[in-house]
Amino acid sequence: MKQYADREYLHTRIYAMKGRLYGLREYAAVLREREPSRDGERRDEGDRAAEKEILFTDVMNDVFRLVEASDYHRPLFLAFLRQYEIKNLKLLLAKAFKKQVIEQWYPLGSYALLDRELLDENLSPGGLKERLEETYLAPVFQSGNTFDRFMIRADATGIREILHSADSLNSNDRELFLELVHMRAAVLLASWRRRLADSYGWSRERIEDWLEAFRDILEGDLPSLSLKMEEELERETGDPGARAGVSPDAEDLEYRLEMLWYRWIRHFFYRDFHSVCPVAAYLWLLSRQVLNLFGIVDGLRFQLPHDVILGRIVTDS
Repeated sequence: MKQYADREYLHTRIYAMKGRLYGLREYAAVLREREPSRDGERRDEGDRAAEKEILFTDVMNDVFRLVEASDYHRPLFLAFLRQYEIKNLKLLLAKAFKKQVIEQWYPLGSYALLDRELLDENLSPGGLKERLEETYLAPVFQSGNTFDRFMIRADATGIREILHSADSLNSNDRELFLELVHMRAAVLLASWRRRLADSYGWSRERIEDWLEAFRDILEGDLPSLSLKMEEELERETGDPGARAGVSPDAEDLEYRLEMLWYRWIRHFFYRDFHSVCPVAAYLWLLSRQVLNLFGIVDGLRFQLPHDVILGRIVTDS
């Protein structure tokens, strides 16, 4: 059934769905339920990928049912789902470049452009390009043929899809939605800059070249937003090590940034019931729940203590 919901109905339903999102207590319960038996058996990587796929489908079922509910919001829901299809494309590209990967797929049902069976075809980058001509994924293959370039353009295409989804919104909703997108971009850019330097040893020039792809397609004042996030992080943490000139590592910085973002997006949800705020914020909160559940699966796989696993969950206390 298509186009069955007006905005009031959809927003009311989104409010109810937000109330079912997990808090720390629910994540702790999931952790206990998924604790492996004491016989020492450990799942292999294939089992872990399959487990994540099941979790993803369970979390996304409500979204699948809402995509066709409102013509006004449909582009936003589709752009959200396409972020996961782009993850599938990046997996296919990694295989095409003979990278060692865990074959974890994001099942998107009838909204998928890419079939899971493509994993078994071992397509080359050229083969993928041919398959995806005249689709929204075609820009990924426009120029250059290095793995890094494909990854950059894949991520940039995801952001572009999010931005294009705002075209169908009224002027007030578009302004609110773009504020959310740019705040999220500021968080990601700050995280990526640190991780690419600390974890991958990239030079400043290489990092800036990589980030330039995103600046080119984003409108708005990203530098000022990035500065705002850095200032909020400094105020929030009051970290003695930072004051002593010892920088937090990339993983710790990312966690703090994600917690700041989580609190910001929760306030954004309630800003205006009649606007795009609750719908857009809910989708981001739901994507965070997916990441949190994946973190539990990974933590159990590597036999981390429960307090360590829960300590990296981004949610309400």
